[in-house]
Amino acid sequence: MKFEIINPSDEAYIEADDFEQAVYATMLLGDGYAIKQVDGDLEMPIPLFSDFGSWFLKQFNKPFDESGKGINKKEVAKILESMHLAGERSSLNDFTKYAHNLAKTMLS
Repeated sequence: MKFEIINPSDEAYIEADDFEQAVYATMLLGDGYAIKQVDGDLEMPIPLFSDFGSWFLKQFNKPFDESGKGINKKEVAKILESMHLAGERSSLNDFTKYAHNLAKTMLS
């Protein structure tokens, strides 16, 4: 599945096979990011501006603080590595580089 990264700067995307893993990968970027499925209805709200805990519980039937127990580090790293911009970076915030560095850290 392809997801758009909802963020205040540049248009970016990730690829993921599992929505929960994609949400977890997005949360690693910070609470100002969200995702929206490109060709579907799956959407994560921006945690900073929502009741993210209630949304996560309703979506995945468990509290977010328990989500780390079922996370596949290799899958999350793969998702983070897939992050790419739609065009040129226009912001000083290089969150794609940050995502790629997180992926490397997770695999080391």
